Formats: sequence, structure tokens, C-alpha cells
Amino acid sequence: MKDSEQLTELEIRLAYLEDTLNALDAVITGQATQLDRLEKTCGSIIRKLQNLDETLATIDNQGGDEPPPPHY
Repeated sequence: MKDSEQLTELEIRLAYLEDTLNALDAVITGQATQLDRLEKTCGSIIRKLQNLDETLATIDNQGGDEPPPPHY
């Protein structure tokens, strides 16, 4: 193989590698964006569950003065 053919072959391989690298970078960027959204969603769900737990605890504390139902 001539030097010019080897150089052309290397340039072609480099172009394919650069294309693959750009494609992988796009995938990683998309995954990072998706992960950020999931973290925000999980945080929101955790806050809602904590608020629900506090609300239920408040309701339980208020209901302590009621007599038990007649079937007890």
C-alpha cells in the first residue's frame, strides 16, 4: 500500500470515529437531560409524600378525642 493510500485510509477511519464520538456525545447529553428531569420528578414526589404524611399525622392527632365506634 502506498503512503497516500494509508493516509487516506487513516483519514476515513478518523472520520468514522469522529462521527461515532459525536453520536455517543448526543446520547450522553440526552441521558443527562433525562436524568435531571427524573431527579426533579423524584424530588417532587418525595415532597408530596412528606406533605401527605404530615397531613395524615395531623388528622390522626385530631381524631384521638373521638370515642370508638359502637361495634368495639
